[in-house]
Amino acid sequence: MGDWMTRAANKTTDAINDGPAHVVTDLYRDPNVKAALEKLFNYKCAYCETPGFAGFSWSVEHFRPKGSVAEDRSHPGYYWLAYTWTNLYPSCVFCNQRRHTEEHCNASRLDRIVSPRFQYSALVRTINEDPAVFGF
Repeated sequence: MGDWMTRAANKTTDAINDGPAHVVTDLYRDPNVKAALEKLFNYKCAYCETPGFAGFSWSVEHFRPKGSVAEDRSHPGYYWLAYTWTNLYPSCVFCNQRRHTEEHCNASRLDRIVSPRFQYSALVRTINEDPAVFGF
């Protein structure tokens, strides 16, 4: 993960320098990132906690969207967080689709989707960004 963290830091710097014109790459989809997230979240979706992702594929989801924000179309998204470890979560296909449906994107509804364990893990992850702490 050390090499990925270095590349992610470089991409974050690029994103900040580029501003809203930054084109997000798929660095966050790195197989090592996926493996670390699977282990960290005990092979469950961060939102619904379905074990083993119910046998379906899953995605690395950005908690703060890397693209546009549903509530404010003029907001360019959080492109500078696209490569930030603490902004990446495993999401099953169903929760990922639900999060990207406009009617589910406001905060009060999202709070109902997000499990208490996810909320706690988000707090813990904001305290310590280093995935090595989790044994990766």
